[in-house]
Amino acid sequence: MQRSLHRAVSIFSKNSQNSSRGSRNQNQGGYYSPITASSEGDYFTTLSLGTPPQTFTTMFADTGSTLVWIKCSNSSNRTPNLGHASHLFEQNRSSTFKILTCKSPICRRVQADIGLQAGSCVNASSPSQCRFQYTYVDQTGSSGLVAEDNLNLMKVNKGIKKFKSFGFGCALQAQGVAGDGGIGLDRGSYSLISQLGPMIGYRFSYCLTSANTNASSSMFFGKSAAVQGKHVLHTPLLNPNNTGTHAYYLDVRRISLGDRILPVSPQVFQVRNGSGGTVIDTGTTFVLLAIPAYQAFFLTLILTVPYPQVFYRESLLGIPCFDISGAGGAQPELPNMAFHFRGGAKLDVPWQNLFFLVDDNVVCMSVQQSPDGITDLSIIGNRAQQNFHFLFDLKKNRMSFVKRNCSKVH
Repeated sequence: MQRSLHRAVSIFSKNSQNSSRGSRNQNQGGYYSPITASSEGDYFTTLSLGTPPQTFTTMFADTGSTLVWIKCSNSSNRTPNLGHASHLFEQNRSSTFKILTCKSPICRRVQADIGLQAGSCVNASSPSQCRFQYTYVDQTGSSGLVAEDNLNLMKVNKGIKKFKSFGFGCALQAQGVAGDGGIGLDRGSYSLISQLGPMIGYRFSYCLTSANTNASSSMFFGKSAAVQGKHVLHTPLLNPNNTGTHAYYLDVRRISLGDRILPVSPQVFQVRNGSGGTVIDTGTTFVLLAIPAYQAFFLTLILTVPYPQVFYRESLLGIPCFDISGAGGAQPELPNMAFHFRGGAKLDVPWQNLFFLVDDNVVCMSVQQSPDGITDLSIIGNRAQQNFHFLFDLKKNRMSFVKRNCSKVH
């Protein structure tokens, strides 16, 4: 949980289910990749790189960052400092792998979007290797070489599509990062979505299964990225050009808990003077609320939940916990939380997404105050997104969503 907070700071301080079933439409075209929950609150998807293809199944799917990076082997050191990875990308095995120089257009994009490793490309005319460094506030992150290779995606109508000269970070060092690497899905020019842009129509969708199950679902790109049903809702994606990030900002007008509207001004959820606002992010676990919103939320929560508040270990992180023994073993009476967007769309998050059991008859709520560095920013984390199918259409600047049993979206 705390790692999730650190990750959020690092990114944004820079310049009950229904029975509807989703299935791959064999006539739609497009591409897909499986996505599963990890035990630590992350969501992993699959990435295939190189010639011949090398496939990695624990790539951290992140709509809140730009960089696509993978843990690589090192010909001079076969056991680099790469933390826990199921296996490493062996660049020497790929006939299409290429390390990029400082003169390459991709290197310039990386420099603009995420910055370069200290000392890299100091001389603009130097043909030296382009290096990246991605460091989080808690000192986790990765560093290495900026490279390109073939990216291989599975077609919905069977087969593999090869995307040539795909840019990514080949990490030679990684600290505190589980899995094989990360896939940045935001609007930065170096993200997977932007690099594939015209070939996928600048659109993708995902559906996150419950974190406490072993079920999987799929992420879709291109024509197959769609949400269906009569209850689909739409809300604009904002594109504030003065925030220093490429995240997916939403126009939240108010938040409700149960049948109570939080007594807070809509301005609390808006971008002001280049900071603040509300984003939706698969890489942050909990809901984080800007200070005024969290203060109103906490007071409303105490008034709404009919069980006594208790101090538990999670309370040290500012997470409210309750003793639900008064429910007598029946389903507890806990409130849903809703985000109300401009235009009337509402993301009505069921209490099962928000409360988690930490001990017999003790539940805590996965909502926290935004930490130092982003105290005016609110984030809709991945727990709140579980069992909703989301579509991001960057051409229309719109997010669409509908409630789904995500284990049936394949």
